[in-house]
Amino acid sequence: MTRGCVVPSHAHENEQVTYVVSGALKFSVDGQPVLVSAGELLEIPPNVPHGVEVVEDTEAIDVFSPVRQDWLDGTDTYFKR
Repeated sequence: MTRGCVVPSHAHENEQVTYVVSGALKFSVDGQPVLVSAGELLEIPPNVPHGVEVVEDTEAIDVFSPVRQDWLDGTDTYFKR
């Protein structure tokens, strides 16, 4: 992700774990700011509102449980790859 990008606040039924490989992300999780830098991870429980600002060019790995069906079928409405 490129510095300055923003993923708007949203929530989903999936638990999310984001591991930052390089760079840094500033999350807002249920209204609370959380900075996640290279080598760190963040767990977001299901149905918790969250968004993210890319503060440095970042490579990250997102893992969802269960799998994000809306990403598989292209019906997500807040974020397009």
